[in-house]
Amino acid sequence: MMGTIEPCPTFPVGHKRGWDTRMHSWAHDLSDEEYISPSERDLVLGWVERYEKLRLDPQLAERSNLQERISTFAELVAWREWKELHEFLGVEGQENWA
Repeated sequence: MMGTIEPCPTFPVGHKRGWDTRMHSWAHDLSDEEYISPSERDLVLGWVERYEKLRLDPQLAERSNLQERISTFAELVAWREWKELHEFLGVEGQENWA
């Protein structure tokens, strides 16, 4: 017998290109649909770009930190926690991730 079906996250605008969509396209879709601002999109894409550059780099601490930020972003979007997302990006955007 099946138990209670718990709510699970969904991804806004994810259906446009499918589950294998790369973060770059998804972030642009989120921005185009005004879920996030262009500056928030650019912040997250900067994290993704830096993370991808570090794939073979021994700076594992920075890579792990970026992975955590990207995962938090995706989780907040999936759960549609918009206020928390904008607060997270506002605080994280004040950090220097260059």
